[in-house]
Amino acid sequence: MDSGVATRPIADFDAYIEKLSEFVYKTNLFMKPIFSQARKEPKRVVLAEGEETRVLHATQELVSLGLAKPILVGVRA
Repeated sequence: MDSGVATRPIADFDAYIEKLSEFVYKTNLFMKPIFSQARKEPKRVVLAEGEETRVLHATQELVSLGLAKPILVGVRA
């Protein structure tokens, strides 16, 4: 809002971001109910190759979005 782009104050940023994402990501319309259900009851998910960077990034996304409770399986570093 400090940039002068917003024309009115934003009261709820989460709702604002959700509304914007509907315009940007068309797949969001399909995935939104699935993600909402996953957030309500996050399940345990076991991920193999837990030492791999790509698996660690995926794990971080699952945790940050609240979609699952990941368990990593891999070689100890």
